Amino acid sequence: MQRTMSGLRAVCVVLTSLALTAFAVASEPTPRDVEALVDRVVRAQLEASAIPGASVAVVLDGEVVVARGYGSADLATQRPADADTLFRIGSVSKLVTFTAVMQLVEQGRLDLDADIAGYLDFALPRTLAHHPFRGDPGPITLSHLLTHTAGFEDARGEQFFLDAAAVPELGASLRDRMPARIFLPGEAVAYSSYGAALAGYIVERVVGLPFARAVEELVFAPLAMDRSTFAQPLPPDLVPHLARASRFVGDTFLEDRFVYVAGPPAGSMSTTATDMARFMLAHLRGGAGILEPATVQAMHAQAFTHHPRVDGMALGFVERTLNGHRFLFHGGDIFSFQSGLFLLPEHDVGLFVSYSGGGHGEPLTLFHEFVDELFPGESPVAPAPAAGADRGRAFVGEYHANRRSYSSEESLLGLMEAVHVRVDPDGFLTASVVGETTRFAEVEPGVFTAVRQGHSTFPYGALNTLVFRADDHGRAMLFTDGKVSYARAPLLTTSGFTLLAIVGTALFSLSTLVGWGMGFGVRRIRRTSTRQPVAARLARWTAVVFTLSVLISLVGAASIAGGIDPIYGQPLAAFGIEPAWSPLLMVPSVLMIVAGLAVVPFAAVAWVRGFWSVAARVHYTALAAVALVFLPVLYYWNLLW
Repeated sequence: MQRTMSGLRAVCVVLTSLALTAFAVASEPTPRDVEALVDRVVRAQLEASAIPGASVAVVLDGEVVVARGYGSADLATQRPADADTLFRIGSVSKLVTFTAVMQLVEQGRLDLDADIAGYLDFALPRTLAHHPFRGDPGPITLSHLLTHTAGFEDARGEQFFLDAAAVPELGASLRDRMPARIFLPGEAVAYSSYGAALAGYIVERVVGLPFARAVEELVFAPLAMDRSTFAQPLPPDLVPHLARASRFVGDTFLEDRFVYVAGPPAGSMSTTATDMARFMLAHLRGGAGILEPATVQAMHAQAFTHHPRVDGMALGFVERTLNGHRFLFHGGDIFSFQSGLFLLPEHDVGLFVSYSGGGHGEPLTLFHEFVDELFPGESPVAPAPAAGADRGRAFVGEYHANRRSYSSEESLLGLMEAVHVRVDPDGFLTASVVGETTRFAEVEPGVFTAVRQGHSTFPYGALNTLVFRADDHGRAMLFTDGKVSYARAPLLTTSGFTLLAIVGTALFSLSTLVGWGMGFGVRRIRRTSTRQPVAARLARWTAVVFTLSVLISLVGAASIAGGIDPIYGQPLAAFGIEPAWSPLLMVPSVLMIVAGLAVVPFAAVAWVRGFWSVAARVHYTALAAVALVFLPVLYYWNLLW
């Protein structure tokens, strides 16, 4: 009897094992599953978002299962998009640049851990911009560039051009628009296109060829990527095959122009679904002759993370965990084109997509649908809120991305991506950024995990895990999944205070001018004007100059920022196109500074010498206080020309 039961148990074990094996095999996606899913989702996206065209490639088990275009490559000529239509892929280009770097590392011509100063023909800053007394921050290495931990600020100015003649050479561009160093190398992830362009320039110098030609020899030719290029403008034979991105402006589709990138290694690549399928296969199949398997493995391994619970950076790739699977990916936007490349090495799967129009979240939408349907995972158990909200309240505040400009007028743009952390009535921590609000529950001290249905759509980081801790300088830092970290903003630099200071000063200045103007008119009509002391009149005229220059400066800046290109949705100033009168704003800016500083001592004199009525002195003192707040705010955000 015992033998019989043992035999039955053995049979059950075997049958169960076979059933599980059959289920596992059946659960693996088939080419037909993949093609049907991609076809359904992409067609729906094009229709829902009025996107002209798309290019998609999927590789599975070493084979290309999808390589095709959707929609139109050119609405004007009704040219259809296909697998060989060129799309601009923006920052996905960085993966090709970093692959070229790893080829040279493998050949012994570059060292990931050497100071990059030895590869450059110009010097990088040797101090940190906001910590001048900390001494030499130490060398930057290629590892830092590939993990976006070199510590550069994000310098966005003059990165894009609409005229080929205006584009500087790569080396000159890197020297002339050199960003400040903000963090110690290896201290914080702060995504940097400048760092990627710097890596490409090192490739150019080591190979001895212009970057576009160097990558052609290192990557494109060995992989037969015949319709891929970093060249700007495109080679003549490729021009007819480029997709023309378009956007709805009102009821009309307007086609964009070719946008030139100042740092080509960071985002100028044009390519096709067919070629990107070959590139993905090279990374999934051990290098495919351009890299050794060990180099690919090193490139795909985690190279930096702020915390064991947080997805970090591989060498060039961003990590993202979805449904329990570890993906390697990189997104890319270049105005009207939005792209994404996603690899799942454990299942030998790669997905590439590029859209010629639409919103920034379209690649993530396809990726999330792709993963949820083909690689589902168990829904995580929703954790409870922290036992008491006191610990969560310690982290409440506004956090600014470390990936931002610190030394130019574009620093103010960082407020658009600020993360607002609060505690809700149920004791959960909430984080809000760019219209997305997520609840978080504490899983260990200072570490919170998301409580949500679905996936994060924030393009710069998944916001699945939040880690709070102080850095070596006492700053409260917020680390999350992806390529951006954050620092808590002091109250006087928060978006609310900044908006209040700017708008409040504008309204106070306007009301002051209107009030004084009306008062002056009434006195003239009634002929009740009295002779004021010279100092009193000078004080009043100083205040008039301050308030008037404030309004002129703000209106002028708004006019420049408001000159939006209808196709790109960006101010023309982003392309270096400003009104001819813009240099004249220097005059009211200087007058605003001088007069704003002068009203402070004049306010004291007014009280000492008894100028005007008490109410008038109070008003003048309030104006001086406004100036003392407004000018430092402008100085902090680099808005004093």
